[in-house]
Amino acid sequence: MPEIHPFPCYCVKPEWAVEVVTPPYDAFSPAERAAFVEDHPGNYLNVIRSLDEFTGHRTLSLEKLLEQNAENLRELLIADKFSFCEEPCLYLYRLISGEHEQTGLVCEISVDAYAAGQSVKVHEQTRREKEDQLLAYMERVGAASSPVCCTYRHQAAIDAEVRDLIQSREPLLDFQSVDGVRHTVWRMADAERIQRMTSLFAALPVSYLTDGHHRAAVAWRYAQQERLVRNERYTGEEPFNFLLVAFFPDNQLRILPYNRCVKGLNGLSKAEFLTRLEAHFTVTEFSPRPTEGYLPDRPRRFACLLGDNWYDLLLRSEVGIPDDPVQRLDVSLLQRFILEPVLGIREPRTDPRIGYISGASGEKGLENACRQGFAAAFACYGMSVQELIAVAEAGQIMPPKSTWFDPKARSGLFVRMRNGG
Repeated sequence: MPEIHPFPCYCVKPEWAVEVVTPPYDAFSPAERAAFVEDHPGNYLNVIRSLDEFTGHRTLSLEKLLEQNAENLRELLIADKFSFCEEPCLYLYRLISGEHEQTGLVCEISVDAYAAGQSVKVHEQTRREKEDQLLAYMERVGAASSPVCCTYRHQAAIDAEVRDLIQSREPLLDFQSVDGVRHTVWRMADAERIQRMTSLFAALPVSYLTDGHHRAAVAWRYAQQERLVRNERYTGEEPFNFLLVAFFPDNQLRILPYNRCVKGLNGLSKAEFLTRLEAHFTVTEFSPRPTEGYLPDRPRRFACLLGDNWYDLLLRSEVGIPDDPVQRLDVSLLQRFILEPVLGIREPRTDPRIGYISGASGEKGLENACRQGFAAAFACYGMSVQELIAVAEAGQIMPPKSTWFDPKARSGLFVRMRNGG
């Protein structure tokens, strides 16, 4: 496990938290993000805008966009919506969404520990184009505000330390964001307590990156670049040498599915498509609507929305399930038995006919996709954290858009300047 480090940072002030802290970035389409920032000029989303929000006559160069992002950050700081804590601290961060609750430790780790790949294991392949855009952002804006998220096998001693701090300290922040998630933050400044937590995490053998693979990769690239500029005249303690991380225990994380939708049926009629599915699935039309809804209630079961009709797709028992930790995932089975052989989608990373829908949107997300022109939509059953760990332990890579972590750590709670502050 990489050594955890306390860090100085800007923290949003309690009276500004609801206005400033972002909704979950990926839950919005680019058009929805653009509309949101127009209505919420004081939200931190204005600092992390991306080029895909600007289309048609509103196109913008990357240089101009980054200039605007940097200026929006300066305005937030000048407006005194953040307080600066110069003392290096750790933070506890609790999120409550409905009946689900998770509490993590926010800290920094060395980018070298991440890059070594032994104590922080990954499961996702990054795209160079996206890395390059994020690297340009770091060069121009110079701020880390969205902690990457990692998990670890939960430990009773860490849980006890977390409970003790929560029970003995008033929170630094406690508010409900516009999407109904309650966020509570405690600051850990006591040197003795920081040392205990550092020792407890040091005893963990490994952690697993769950969300933020591109941000982590860019933090490493940025550090390498800054070190080169300094001709190796650096101490290793400069802010650019670290990665902002939120560690959540594995028994508290919730993974929702990432569902799929497709444009066209590869030249098949609706009847022909359903017949092709019967080679590997028991296909049953939902009629009437089940009381528990259409979404699958267990692995190896899928729901398909075809036009206005919902179908239950149950993988036949005689179909062999591979032992491979990636190939046995439901998203892989969907690709193997439907998307590639029936619909001709061989490369889901790049094929323009496939779209992805957050499991947080439920049935409505699939229905909206079909109303917007997709021919069919497929709901998967969410994978477990242990399945994710098995993939990472095997050193393998998941298919694109395999997991949706809910609730997500938000941007705008902590701002860590990477060239000081």
